[in-house]
Amino acid sequence: IAIVPEIDVPGHCYAAIRSLPELLANSVRHSKDGPVSVQGFRSNTLNPSDQGTYAFLEAVLTEVLELFPAPLGVHIGMDEIPRGAWSRDPTEEENLKTRLATWLRDFLAHRGKTLLGWQEVFEGHGLGHTSGAPAVAMAWKEDEKFAVRAAHAGVDVVLCPAHFLYLDLVQTLSFEERGLYWAAPALPIERVYAYEPFDRLQRLGLKAEAEPRIRGVQANLWTETVDSPERAEEMLFPRLLAVSELAWSQRESRLWTDFQWR
Repeated sequence: IAIVPEIDVPGHCYAAIRSLPELLANSVRHSKDGPVSVQGFRSNTLNPSDQGTYAFLEAVLTEVLELFPAPLGVHIGMDEIPRGAWSRDPTEEENLKTRLATWLRDFLAHRGKTLLGWQEVFEGHGLGHTSGAPAVAMAWKEDEKFAVRAAHAGVDVVLCPAHFLYLDLVQTLSFEERGLYWAAPALPIERVYAYEPFDRLQRLGLKAEAEPRIRGVQANLWTETVDSPERAEEMLFPRLLAVSELAWSQRESRLWTDFQWR
């Protein structure tokens, strides 16, 4: 088992901004009327145009690489950046995001590590395969065509579509069921087990020569609605067993009735 840490930047940084002001200096734009993140925070985004951001990231990532020496690298997030966090000009914002992603990729590559990031890192003017530095895209959104486009462009992809593999989603339609339902009305174990990644991607146009770019799958459990270890286990199991089987077994050897019995 290799632990791959996620240090999610430049968004989702409210805790870091509040707890490490001496490292961040002026690299956060505080605004009472600025954009709000999906969690309802203002000023939770690091500023790619300020040198303090890079000093902060170098200090944090240097320590993280010492703690987690896994060869695969570090997940740098880059999802759910509030629009307008840096500029009202979408092109300028896209360029700033690419500047930050490029710095992170090069920082990790120089140390022999791979950058992993949510698919937003690779969208628009984001990272591609042309740099020669390693990078892996995590495809999580409903539009599964992203994985096809990325693989055809030479980018390695890990599949984690929310509507099949986000285990924070409710398992049934029961009124008393705890969990989220933003990506699907419910995510029962039958739906997880029935997920056939290559079948779906091939129907979307994935070519055989690009299939090796699909590195695997990942199931996610976000914990906004998880308040105890027992609750986490309830959300994970038995759905995680279904994820394991679809990830590590051949399709022809999988049978739903047999899985139910086991």
